[in-house]
Amino acid sequence: MRLYSLAMITVLWTMWAAAPAFSQSKLSEIEFRDHVIAVAKAQDSSLDIEIAGPLSFKIHDAIANLDSGYREYLGNPAQLNNVVDRWVQMFRIAAAGDGFAASDLSGRLVMLVRNRIYLDGAPPDLPPENQLVWHPLAGDVIALLMVDYPTTRASVTYGQLAEANISTDDAWRIAKENSTAAMGALQIGSIGQNGPVAISAESGLATALLADPDACSANGPLTDAFVMVVDRDTFIVGRTSDAWSLRAFWAFARTMTLSANAFSNTPLTCEAGELVEATAPN
Repeated sequence: MRLYSLAMITVLWTMWAAAPAFSQSKLSEIEFRDHVIAVAKAQDSSLDIEIAGPLSFKIHDAIANLDSGYREYLGNPAQLNNVVDRWVQMFRIAAAGDGFAASDLSGRLVMLVRNRIYLDGAPPDLPPENQLVWHPLAGDVIALLMVDYPTTRASVTYGQLAEANISTDDAWRIAKENSTAAMGALQIGSIGQNGPVAISAESGLATALLADPDACSANGPLTDAFVMVVDRDTFIVGRTSDAWSLRAFWAFARTMTLSANAFSNTPLTCEAGELVEATAPN
């Protein structure tokens, strides 16, 4: 049933993605941001919030980026209240530190894949200690270091690592170990009746597989594969050793590369041990 639900959700998402990005019935980026801020302040008037960009703001010196939330809202405007409530909760937890000491950070570090747009809301003059810890992967996706709270995940800053006395290299190593340990069982199914193979995880950590620096090693999981991230915790796969999966992958990926609302517009593959942007066959 879980795989069937994944297939149905993704098919519906594809239909929404093919529609115009904005319509009169949908909030603009700024309207969405302002609505989130209004709800957050209604719940806690003491929150110190400062506008940083069309889809971002600073909350107690932490950057709140609403790009993913806005994309989720565009996919299903009827769920506006649920989306906003979830993001407000996340930002309030992040701003409060959720009661965890810096010494607890190493046990909660994980790594995930996000679109590079995730970074666009940060002010250009942000101090180094407030900048997010990330590195490019390939195409339009990045690997992002995050802290895994009980009810949500939040981006990690260099200042948080310094406070916890964790080097950047150690943080990525720890995040890989934690992500692997917390990954749990993968759900593998197809998108639609004849769609590509899709991989997700109940833990929400499936894309950590793509952020793993060993993913393209000789025995890595992406050997002989093409992949494309289609939402926060799902990516599709086609393998050159399986002609059917490869045809289904490229049929779906070509649609996503042209969609204004796609999570990613970039198919990826391994080359010389590195993840690189893939070129669709003629």
